[in-house]
Amino acid sequence: MSTDGITVCATRRLSRWMREEDDRRQMASGNGAWLPRDSLPWQAWVDRTWRMLRESGAGQDAQILNAEQEQSLWEEAAAALPDASDLFLPTQVARDAQRAWGLVEDYLLDQDELVHGGGGDARALLQARAWVQSRCRDEGWRTFGDRVRDLACGDLPQAIAPAHLSLAGFDHLTPGQARLIAAMESAGSVIEMLPPPVRRGRHSILPAVDPSSELSNAAAAALRALTTSPDARIGIVVQDLEERRFEVEAV
Repeated sequence: MSTDGITVCATRRLSRWMREEDDRRQMASGNGAWLPRDSLPWQAWVDRTWRMLRESGAGQDAQILNAEQEQSLWEEAAAALPDASDLFLPTQVARDAQRAWGLVEDYLLDQDELVHGGGGDARALLQARAWVQSRCRDEGWRTFGDRVRDLACGDLPQAIAPAHLSLAGFDHLTPGQARLIAAMESAGSVIEMLPPPVRRGRHSILPAVDPSSELSNAAAAALRALTTSPDARIGIVVQDLEERRFEVEAV
């Protein structure tokens, strides 16, 4: 592992921004060449570390499922439920079930409590998860949740633990994340929680007569900002983006 350590970021965007900021600092210092900052989003870091565990001989010789493959597997699981023919929008149901199970794993929820206190939806979720687990065992696959658990619950070789592990952009760690970070610390990593970058700016509130006007105002403000500072990075937050994506793109 790099002696400089690894920065694990809460989002892909933050990971990319941190690498770019480091590059800008290197250029401003007059350096002509440098090693790029080892900055990765959480999932990419988990996947890389899990591969290292497998290659060390301490992990399972299994195949990683990517996000699209896991989603397809959950869609098959939803279709295999006893009442699958009654499902409305079965693809969306499968996605919701996959996200729900992700929360179960992230927060280390007790499955027995789900069985006895969760009602029909919880039991259907557990049925779907059991189908996914069975298929993964038969095919030799590991889901993302499996990979996190493999790393968090095993004795990690010191060779795969970076000397220094920084965490950036996490408001808090879920119990599942905290358990994995604790395993890294036990394997020899020094853990550091990086504070958020300090940014000073101005803010104002501009009312709009309707949502369409609000989008037009946001686009006009972005254009003005880019005209003044062509290298500026601009983010526009749209609360209901999934429903309004075509309208937003058109504006």
